[in-house]
Amino acid sequence: AGKQGRRTSYLPLKIHQFISQTNTVHVTLEPPGVREIVCDEAKYIKKDGEERDLYPVLFSRHTGVDFLCVTLDGDNGRIRPRDPDDLSVQTTKKDVVDTARHSGTPINTETFPRGYVLFEKDLWSDDDEEDLPNSWFKKSKKDPRLEDYYRARLPRAIHFDPDGRFSWEAGKKYPLAGWYIPAKLMIDPTCGGIYDERSKEYTKLMRLGNEGRSTATTVLSHSVIGKLTEQGLGDQRNKLLSFTDNR
Repeated sequence: AGKQGRRTSYLPLKIHQFISQTNTVHVTLEPPGVREIVCDEAKYIKKDGEERDLYPVLFSRHTGVDFLCVTLDGDNGRIRPRDPDDLSVQTTKKDVVDTARHSGTPINTETFPRGYVLFEKDLWSDDDEEDLPNSWFKKSKKDPRLEDYYRARLPRAIHFDPDGRFSWEAGKKYPLAGWYIPAKLMIDPTCGGIYDERSKEYTKLMRLGNEGRSTATTVLSHSVIGKLTEQGLGDQRNKLLSFTDNR
C-alpha cells in the first residue's frame, strides 16, 4: 500500500527472532539425490518400510564435500554410524607400528576402523601418490616405496548396500560404491590437503552449524534489506537492527 501511494503513515513492524545453531546433519547410506536428509539427532528413519541407519555428516572446510562418519565392523561386514567426536585414541605412528610388529598383524585400512565414507567419483588413483610428502616413503636404492602406515591412511574404494553391508570387492550384492578414509584425516583428497598426526579434526572438517550464528544473521539481514529496497519506500523508512550473541 505504501508503495502505491495509498498510505502516508506506517505501523512499525518489530520482530524478535532467535536463530539457533543447527544440529549435525544425518543422512542414509545412499548417494546424494537419493538419500534421506535429517537435521536432528535421530538414529534411524523409516524408508521403503524398513528402518535405515542415519549417518552423521561433516563437510570439508576447503571444498564443502560431505564426509559420512562411519565405523567399519569387520567381524560382521557392516558399515556402522559413528559419532563425529568418537575418534581413535590418539596414537603415534610408532605406537601403531610397534603394536603390529608385536602382534604379527599387517598394517592396512582395517587397522583404522573409524573413518569416513565419500561418494565422490574418481577421488583417488595410484598416480596421486606422486603428490604425497617424501617423508611418507621408505628410501631405497631403487624406487621409494610408500610406507604401510601411510598407505593404510589413503582413500580406498569400498562397495556396499544401503543397509551397510560392505566389501572391498565389487559384486552384485553391493550396488553402491564410494571411498573409505580412516580418521583422523592425514589427507583430504577433495582438496589435496595433507595433515600431520597432531592436527585437530575440526580444523579439517566441520558440522553444518560451525560457521556460527553471526554468519547466519548476516545472510538473513542481507536478504531482508534486499526485500525492503524492493518496496521502494526510501532509505529513511527502511530500518533493520540485528545483533548476534554467540555465548
